[in-house]
Amino acid sequence: MAFVTLMLSSCNDNWAEYLAGSSNSEQELSKTITEFLDESTEYSDFYNMLKATGLDKEFTKDQQITVWVVKNDAMARSGIAANDTLRMK
Repeated sequence: MAFVTLMLSSCNDNWAEYLAGSSNSEQELSKTITEFLDESTEYSDFYNMLKATGLDKEFTKDQQITVWVVKNDAMARSGIAANDTLRMK
C-alpha cells in the first residue's frame, strides 16, 4: 500500500514548473524550424545545405518531424563541402 501511495503522490501534471526551467521563450517556440534556422547563425552551414538540396521544402509540410541540427563547427569537421549536395540527400 505504501508503494501505491508513493507512486500516486509522485505523479503530477505541473507543466508550468517543468517549462519554467526551459530556455525557450514562447516567441521562439512559435517559429517554424526554417524560421529558427534562418535566424540562427550557429546553424547557417547546415541550413544552407538544406536549401541547396531542396530539403528545406520538406519542413513546410503539415507534419511532425524531428530534426537533429548540426552546428557550423561540426559541419566543418564533417568534411562535407558546400558543393557536395549529393552526400546531403
